Amino acid sequence: MKAGSLDLTETQEMSGSQRGWPAVIGDPDFARKAMSLHEIGRLRKHRKTDYASTLKTLAKTVSLKYCMKADDLYQRGRTNNRSEGRAYFCFVAARRELLPLSAIAKFLGVTISAVSKLVKKVNHS
Repeated sequence: MKAGSLDLTETQEMSGSQRGWPAVIGDPDFARKAMSLHEIGRLRKHRKTDYASTLKTLAKTVSLKYCMKADDLYQRGRTNNRSEGRAYFCFVAARRELLPLSAIAKFLGVTISAVSKLVKKVNHS
């Protein structure tokens, strides 16, 4: 084998990479799932019409989880069930639903920095 040339196996792997062979890019199911998650994230980042409905649905889910009224999310408080629910709501909306902090802040009637602090609070717990 000369310097700068590929052996037979490497040549086949490189030509196979154009076809997406598992030996080159990994497990096909993993690749499909990764691309699907990427597409969902990309679409979520650019949608605006369903922010309100997503946040309302999430508010209902979180309020049930923390045994409180959905309106309690709008009330401020420290170290109680309501504040934990509010922090969890912000975390899920920002990290799982990929909603912008500005949309969450507008929904709750607080500043973006307050939402950011609540998201970090859950992140570190």
